[in-house]
Order: sequence, then C-alpha cells, then structure tokens
Amino acid sequence: ENARRAYELIGSLDPLSLDDLLHAHRIIMNGLIEHTGCFRTGDVGVFSGDALIRAGTPARYVPQVMADLFGWLAGTNLQPLISSCIFHYEFEFIHPFSDGNDRTGRLWHTLLLARWRPDLAWLPVESVIRERQQRYYAALAASNSAGSSEFFVTFMLQVVRDALLPFVRPESAEETRTRQALAFFSEHPRGTVAGLAALLSCSKRSTERLVANLRGEGKLRREGSARGGVWIVEDTPAYVDLFRE
Repeated sequence: ENARRAYELIGSLDPLSLDDLLHAHRIIMNGLIEHTGCFRTGDVGVFSGDALIRAGTPARYVPQVMADLFGWLAGTNLQPLISSCIFHYEFEFIHPFSDGNDRTGRLWHTLLLARWRPDLAWLPVESVIRERQQRYYAALAASNSAGSSEFFVTFMLQVVRDALLPFVRPESAEETRTRQALAFFSEHPRGTVAGLAALLSCSKRSTERLVANLRGEGKLRREGSARGGVWIVEDTPAYVDLFRE
C-alpha cells in the first residue's frame, strides 16, 4: 500500500530534489520504522546471513554525500538511461536510510526515467528486479568489488530493456529498413545508395525507391550536387534501438 501511494506521486516528485526524496521515503516506510524521511544517525551494513556484503557510508557523512550526489545528478550531461543507473548504484552504496533503501532507490530510478520519457513512469522495473533479486545484489557486490558502477549499470540496463519489451510493438520490415537507412545517412552524410543497398542486402532499385520515399516524406534531403553533396537527415525515428542488445 505504501509503495502504491509513493508511485502515484511520481508525477509530482522532482527527481533533483533531496527534500522530495525524503518525502518519498516517509511514504514508503510509513508505519514500518520509527524515523521515516530522515537520514540514519547510526552506521549500517548489508548482510547475507551473517556475512557482511558491504558497509554503508558512515552516518556523519551521509547528508553531505547525498547532497553531492544530487548535485552531480543536476549537472551531469550523461544520457538519462546511464545517469539513472549510476545514481541508483551510488544511492545503494551510500545506503542513506536505516531501512527502505532498496525500495526508495528503485522508485527514484523510475522517477528519473519518467522525467526523461513520461511513458516510462509505469515501467515495471520493481517487478523485474524482484524476479532477479539475487542477481541485483550480485551486481551491486561486483561493482563494489571493482570500485566501478559498470557491472550494476549493465545489469540495470538489461532490467529496463526487459521491463519495456512486453509493451513494444515489433517493427515491421519497412520500419526496420527506414530506421537503418536514416541511421546510415546520419552516420555517413556522403554515403551512397549502393552503400546503403549493401547494408540492407537489397537491390539497388529497391534502395533507390526507399530513398525516394524518405525524400518525399521530408525525412531525408540532398544538399549539394549529386556527386559532391551530402545527405541531411531531417527526421530521426522515435523508435531508436535504445533497449536492444
């Protein structure tokens, strides 16, 4: 019930606000712990049985490192898919609360994705992680051991992709060729129709028709002479392959 209430607030929470994070924690942990919406005042460790997996940041440093983390988040130019994963890892590494860190971290990851693409507000990231709980903790442990978020970021990108795939309409063959053609000319402005035909494994005549259609739809234009000019991509497809391997 607490989680449902927290996720319903995604539209009103500011992912760059530390106060909003504390507010979200207060909702998530309402009635479950004594001090909600407050950073912990004692040191904590994450255990598997009797084995210490990792120790959280010493309590006296938590307010400052959390402020630093939100400052980094506000200023980073990283692609949001990546920065949201890095934030999630750093949040879990700091472990700012006495309890409810995992739930709050996953909520904030979803909130960051939703700020980037509003439709992702209801992406079932939490459900996919629950199905892979041990792999989630293993990815955290691997990144901790390596001193880099890379392992965790890779794991979370797979989670985001797999959470999205059930809701994605498969591309038609025509859409695939269109996407590949626009990507080809975007990367190779001086590319040729023959080069595109080789990439698509299509005949030159079919490729010429594809290029003519793209030009007719205003997605592609030629600037300069036929021999010395360049291709200008006017419209980048909305279905860029962000989540595929």
